[in-house]
Amino acid sequence: MNYGLPYLGSKSKIATDIISFFPSADNFYDLFAGGCAITHALMVAPRNLFNNGFKNYIVNDINGMPEVFYNAIMGKYHDEKRWISRDDYFKFKDSDNYIRWIWSFGNNGDNYLFSKDIEPIKKAFHYVVMFNNWTYFEGLYTYDFLKETLNKYGIDDSKIFLDLYKSNYRKRLGRKEHLRVIKWIQKNYINVRYNFSELQQLQQLERLERLSLDYREVGIKPNSVIYCDIPYKIKGCNDYLEKEFDHKTFWEWAENQTHPIYVSEYSYSGNHPEKWETVYEKEKISLRQSSDGKRNRNIEKLFWNRKTP
Repeated sequence: MNYGLPYLGSKSKIATDIISFFPSADNFYDLFAGGCAITHALMVAPRNLFNNGFKNYIVNDINGMPEVFYNAIMGKYHDEKRWISRDDYFKFKDSDNYIRWIWSFGNNGDNYLFSKDIEPIKKAFHYVVMFNNWTYFEGLYTYDFLKETLNKYGIDDSKIFLDLYKSNYRKRLGRKEHLRVIKWIQKNYINVRYNFSELQQLQQLERLERLSLDYREVGIKPNSVIYCDIPYKIKGCNDYLEKEFDHKTFWEWAENQTHPIYVSEYSYSGNHPEKWETVYEKEKISLRQSSDGKRNRNIEKLFWNRKTP
């Protein structure tokens, strides 16, 4: 299961591992919530598997994603079909967090999702998937160009689509084969839609509070557990270096907290206090290439300040 919204550095794949370490308490604070994967995992986790039992969930991030997460839970994006062009992205990204984060490259909130050369290709497929509208597709592709494009981007099962296209696909295909084309496109191109129906219960939503504050401004209530997925310092990948985040100040703040705090960080950073305990670690191969063209192999760790609620 995928947890939360797509986000650079999302913990979706290891969310169930992380939440298994949290002790039971009244309140759970996700202070650097990102795409809210950890909170989402907690809210749907079977109570017989995880000893969480939180009464209230507080998601906080200055990036505005907690509100997008809440809107997704409410079903706002379930029927989302818009195509967001490059021009649309830069026009609306500062006023619409959904566009800013979901339609950005690597969900980094800064760059448009597609390069200029691939944008018309993605647009053509988008209109086929979302609207069964072949206008852009038919205006863009010839058989040779389609074959070259599919081979260039290494699309799986491209022979299915090429064979159908060669037989003049939509105009001569029966309904069954036409649906095969749609299914193939859906398999290879992601729909930007989210459905959080498992959380659409008033009891759950009443327990979810959304904030967009500096972590130091969040008032922590008694009997709470805090989780911090702080910005990482990524070696060899300067575009994912949170230059404005002060790691030294964060760890000083964390040291002064009386609540149990769990912090995700990479092993090489060396920022965490020595007396904190490492409760979890896992190797992670970055999907993003470093400046030398290689993919970084990092050890993701979860640190704990050894305190209890």
